Amino acid sequence: MNDNPKNEGVVRAGQKAKAMLNPKKSHAFLLNVDLATGEIKRKFIFSNQDGNPAMLRHGVLMGNIFYMVGKRMGALGILSKPRIAVGKLTFK
Repeated sequence: MNDNPKNEGVVRAGQKAKAMLNPKKSHAFLLNVDLATGEIKRKFIFSNQDGNPAMLRHGVLMGNIFYMVGKRMGALGILSKPRIAVGKLTFK
């Protein structure tokens, strides 16, 4: 999931979290949620500041491989050509 980097310490329900307003400044995290206690474990994967912001919600998990896309619009918004990237993460 993409999230504000300041939310890395948010690990329980009810803790105050910052909003992610700019996808270019977000970080990607892997979340493990314990349903019995409600505890959340976050693992930092990568930062979106260097390249195209990852759109993890459009990703596909096949076995232990996660395919995702990233997209960045130009300075003119819908009038400019978007840059698209495709990524692959392998979990062990």
